Amino acid sequence: MFLITWLLGGTVPTKKTIKTYEYKSPPLSLFERLFLDRFWAALPGAVYPPWLAPNVITLAGLVCIIVAIALVLHHSPALDGAAPTWVYAAVGVLIFLYQTLDGSDGKQARATGTGSALGELFDHGVDSITVVLIAVCVQDAARVSYTDETLWLCVAASTCTFYLSNCSLVAFGRQQFFDVDVQELIVCLTVLCLYCGIVGATSAPRWMITGSLCCMVLNCLQLIWKLRDTEYLGRRCKALAAIAGGVAINAATIKQVSKEPFFATVPLVCCIAAAAGDLSRRLLLQRVADLPEIVDFVTPTGLLLWALALWPGRTRVVAAAASLAFYGVAASRTVVATAGALGVRALTVPTVRRSARARTPRKLD
Repeated sequence: MFLITWLLGGTVPTKKTIKTYEYKSPPLSLFERLFLDRFWAALPGAVYPPWLAPNVITLAGLVCIIVAIALVLHHSPALDGAAPTWVYAAVGVLIFLYQTLDGSDGKQARATGTGSALGELFDHGVDSITVVLIAVCVQDAARVSYTDETLWLCVAASTCTFYLSNCSLVAFGRQQFFDVDVQELIVCLTVLCLYCGIVGATSAPRWMITGSLCCMVLNCLQLIWKLRDTEYLGRRCKALAAIAGGVAINAATIKQVSKEPFFATVPLVCCIAAAAGDLSRRLLLQRVADLPEIVDFVTPTGLLLWALALWPGRTRVVAAAASLAFYGVAASRTVVATAGALGVRALTVPTVRRSARARTPRKLD
């Protein structure tokens, strides 16, 4: 029974274990204070109809990034900037749409009175995947190449930063953001991709890539310092180290496992995204429910990420498919169980709640 539960992604919330808490908005970063927050707040009612569920908006943002990474990997599997210019223009637009949808789903939740712990779980679960995929898209626009270890170090660093940010959410009840943080970074990446959509992929100077990596490491260190007196620097950092180690060993062996860029990069990107998403899902479950933890630095998706470093040739797609399947099943179980425990609907706005939203606003999103 333990093995089956482990393979299915661990235990899930029930009505007895679900927590009740009040959502606390994180501090706004610079661009959010200047213009982003007002832009997002204007969308419910003006663009979003009242019957549109916030989680559907979140899913639409994920679809945007999946389309973006699919375009990049299809046209430039070696991540060396070989895609036509229109691909980078499309990626820039899709990243902008993702940021807009991701920033406004909570606004829609408050406008429709449908906020819940499920929305937070949904939102952060999607973000844990998109940080990986966006990092890969931008590295291609900068012509870094899949054989360059720095590319995968940047992917690992972005994953670590977001995971530690979620650790701060679980530890303190709200995420810890700085004046210059992820929203400012996404705006800059959008501009970069749109620029590449005009002139084509541009070889970024080495100092820019190294500088970006150093900034992410510095962000990680700041979050670790804030978490220093909590339990998350022990058990949770072991889980994070398992993923970072899996990325590192794949980066070191990627030249040997496959001579075909497509079968080298696509399975690795899929496995990293699935492992990062599953790791954040397990962490965020502790935010929404009182659950016994399974040792979460040994997971099916994590093991497949490590195994991929020794998986040769075209059969690597088997590992990628298995990793995505494990994560898909676990994420689906979590969403269905959490919705049932809370008595809410994941992808629809109930008619009763639509008519009563003005009388019974909820603070959770």
